[in-house]
Amino acid sequence: MGGVSTLIRQIQAQFSELELEDLIFHSKYTVDKHVVKKNNRPIFTRGRKPFIGKSDKLISQEKMLMWSFRCAASQLEVQSGYEGPVHAIYHFHFGPAESRSYKLTDLSNLFEIVSDSLEAAEVIKNDKQIQSFDGSRKYRSKTTFLEVFLLKFNEDTDLTHH
Repeated sequence: MGGVSTLIRQIQAQFSELELEDLIFHSKYTVDKHVVKKNNRPIFTRGRKPFIGKSDKLISQEKMLMWSFRCAASQLEVQSGYEGPVHAIYHFHFGPAESRSYKLTDLSNLFEIVSDSLEAAEVIKNDKQIQSFDGSRKYRSKTTFLEVFLLKFNEDTDLTHH
């Protein structure tokens, strides 16, 4: 039980120590549907070599997220290309049409398109900066939307140090 109580204390410390000045970016977007990067990818060939392409839905979602992130960053006067370590929290709200399904999309599969779009929008320099997704969730909701929080990552509350 000692390991569990240590983990609980570390999680509580991580969130209790968050300060408003740690917030790098926040925004909320209504989406028609949450798109996963790995699903429904067409296979193309260039010469004789096959490669995996992007579906029209994926391309559309990436563009929409990138432009939405750029607009939000501009409104919030966020400096382009934050370079420090980042704690990302993504809240994926699934509206009634998506929530009827017994299985909602895997949470881990939802992270990639958002992280890649934050990089493409130049909110962060590289999605490799993301050190943590703690606090990210899937919700059943009245509408389908995505809410994104980026915070400066604090090494002192890193859950990997026991």
